Amino acid sequence: MAAQQRNPNEPAIEADPEAELDRLDLTHQKFRILLDQKLLLCPWNNPSRVLDIGTGTGIWAIELGSDATRLVRPFAPSQSSLSSDPTCRVPPNVKFEVDDCEEPWTFREPFDIVHVRYLAASIKDWPKLVSQAFNATKPGGYAEFQDYDFEYHSDDGTLTDDRA
Repeated sequence: MAAQQRNPNEPAIEADPEAELDRLDLTHQKFRILLDQKLLLCPWNNPSRVLDIGTGTGIWAIELGSDATRLVRPFAPSQSSLSSDPTCRVPPNVKFEVDDCEEPWTFREPFDIVHVRYLAASIKDWPKLVSQAFNATKPGGYAEFQDYDFEYHSDDGTLTDDRA
């Protein structure tokens, strides 16, 4: 079976940016429901420095930053992914940085918490990302990864390799 190529005379299909922002915010709300409205599962007591990797629209960081005086540094893959809602108020303790989390990190001070969510299909080198997250975390701090499991399971064992 030959792979199909896109006809160069046809316009490329592009994602609707507004729909993508809505999808990211909806995904955040799904995580809030699944996590009993918690933003983090790790035990934490007013951390002073938090890093959010792949921040999407920034809603997680904005909600966490609204809750206290801690410094939250969301690490976004591009400026276009950050919330473009003019009514969105970013707390003064939340500072957005646009960078590539797969490149070497250059933070001078470690973080109490490094938060990574919903990046399963976005990272090429997971061992490197995990290593950088732990190296950027203070002793006694936490690196928390929240994501979907792309492997299918069944509670009753009826989903076997030959049926998947």
